[in-house]
Amino acid sequence: MSIAFSAALQTAVFQALVANTELNTAVSGNIFDASPTGTPPAIYISLGLDDMRDASDKTGAGTRHDFVVSVVSNGSGFLQAKNVASLIGEVLVGGGFDFGLR
Repeated sequence: MSIAFSAALQTAVFQALVANTELNTAVSGNIFDASPTGTPPAIYISLGLDDMRDASDKTGAGTRHDFVVSVVSNGSGFLQAKNVASLIGEVLVGGGFDFGLR
């Protein structure tokens, strides 16, 4: 198991989110790689904790990385946050994004 790609993964995820114009517009550019300090924006995206697990097998070493991307909103209801979460999914999962970590 290795933590070697953890920082690279966080950087790649952050850059992918920031690079998406529609997502940036939806949260007024409030995308953080840690929770914001001070008064939080009305809606924002924050990269959170990550967890690494051994994924080695007989063919070689490997590590599974699970990480949290949070949408935080002070608005009433969940629709705005769900729409932002959907955009995040499109960027990270549906868009065929290559993290370049192979």
